[in-house]
Amino acid sequence: MKTNEMANILPFKFDDQSTGDKIEISVSSRYSKLKINEREYFFIRETGKFDGTAMPMKD
Repeated sequence: MKTNEMANILPFKFDDQSTGDKIEISVSSRYSKLKINEREYFFIRETGKFDGTAMPMKD
């Protein structure tokens, strides 16, 4: 695969028993989202470029 080719990503969930990490990939019409525990990483689906992160607000 060339570095500038697009690839389809399917939704995915994995609970890593050795580290306790929860890993999830989800997609929407605009973004592919990688979630590791509570931290979310957003990538623009059209370009694959990283667009930012999000975390839940703490009380």
